[in-house]
Amino acid sequence: MIDFETASAAYALPAAGCAGGSSWIEAAVRPYADEVRTDANGNVFARVGGGDRRLAFLAHADARGFVASFVEQSGAVRFLAPPWDAGETPAGTRVRFENGIKGVIAADGTELAVRPSGGARAHSDYYIDIGSESAEETLRSIRPGDRAVRDFLPHTGDFGAVCAFDAGLVGAKTLLCALKTIRTGGVAPKNDLLFVFGRSGNEPFDGTAVYEGLNVSAAIAVGAYHTAPGSGGTDAGVRIGAGPVATAKADLYFSPSVYGAVLEAASRLNVALQHSVQAHIPAADAMMESDEGVVAAALGIPVRGGRIYRESDVGGAARIVAELGGTRWM
Repeated sequence: MIDFETASAAYALPAAGCAGGSSWIEAAVRPYADEVRTDANGNVFARVGGGDRRLAFLAHADARGFVASFVEQSGAVRFLAPPWDAGETPAGTRVRFENGIKGVIAADGTELAVRPSGGARAHSDYYIDIGSESAEETLRSIRPGDRAVRDFLPHTGDFGAVCAFDAGLVGAKTLLCALKTIRTGGVAPKNDLLFVFGRSGNEPFDGTAVYEGLNVSAAIAVGAYHTAPGSGGTDAGVRIGAGPVATAKADLYFSPSVYGAVLEAASRLNVALQHSVQAHIPAADAMMESDEGVVAAALGIPVRGGRIYRESDVGGAARIVAELGGTRWM
């Protein structure tokens, strides 16, 4: 199996509408899929099985990254809208460009979280310092439009938790594991299964356009369920390592039938599930709001601090996805 965190580090989030950068995910899914295609926006579609009904499993497969916008005379690299959350202090964060050049996020005037004159810093206060002394020196290796991601080495800690550069990718990792289970574990798909690895920074993925015309009967979005304070979907009752999260969103678009299928699959496999009504996984919303009105639900992987998760939660969710792929539940 491909080294997921390391390989996906090269898949930096581009400026809106940019394509490309999806070759690593294509290589990862191809051994386990009957058909693989990539659309103009870089979304990857892997199909397995057959039948008169198509079920979709959705996740995003790109890291939050940086796109160089221009180089100052000092050699500093400015970048487009930042990939960090509100309230986060990025100064000192290490980054790596796709060509291997490394740098550090720095701030104008001071490394503090506030401006010298007072008030919170804006993203325009920050730049990437690669150690050069001039624009001429920087431009030998970095050009506007070049992409970078946080330079964070994944590792497994003493307590079994994985510390990844962007644990928001656990949804895509889960789908990869499920595909491998279906292909190598003797699972015979009872439906036409479509695994969608999306570019979450592109409007066609977060919106509905990418799903229309796919003739999908039902969908399950798999993604990070953030447990840290200040993150979307916060729920103090959800813990990493206690199982994936079955998300019953209390809104107009929640589908009890799909949610029930997730619960039944977990019960058959004896996989522990946590439950919440607070998770927000955009792909599930987009499917339900599409022109076809596809029924959908979400399966979350508990993530803490944006980087910490447990393989047992990923494995449990992957088994549920594979089980759903091998049963006739719609």
